[in-house]
Amino acid sequence: MIVILLFLGGGLEDTLTSLSRPVGLGLFALLWLTSWFCTKRAVIALDLFTDRSRANSMYVFGISSWWGGVNGVLFFLPLAGVLIAILLVNSIAGGISLTALLAIVPATAFSIVVACVFAFFIGAIVGVLVGVIEVILFDIACLIAPGQTLALALDAEERGRIDPPRSV
Repeated sequence: MIVILLFLGGGLEDTLTSLSRPVGLGLFALLWLTSWFCTKRAVIALDLFTDRSRANSMYVFGISSWWGGVNGVLFFLPLAGVLIAILLVNSIAGGISLTALLAIVPATAFSIVVACVFAFFIGAIVGVLVGVIEVILFDIACLIAPGQTLALALDAEERGRIDPPRSV
């Protein structure tokens, strides 16, 4: 969603063309890895095969926003670490003393905490949007092929991952 808005705003093309291939590939791999991890955890927590998730929209919003926020923070922290490392190396190479660098540590730590809160908030918004879409698509799949989704639920139950589906 954010990428589409950036693309429509015209700022995405300039940003992407200024990146080198390794940096772009690294950013894509990091975003893919954090999204995969958090989506997997959210889908397990949502447990869409039981009535609990689909009957309680606040539960879906809570799980989706939590894991979306975690995704935002997990994506931000490595980027912040790399940026801080680059700044430290350039500062020391530029002749700034180590004591001067240590003096800005509290401000840097505070900035990282504030940025993590912001990353969590943005990730939570995106997580809710993705969670709602996931539930809608799952409900459509249940309407189209109810026997198949029941078979998936029974297969997952045999592996001990979820509770058996309740009869209607």
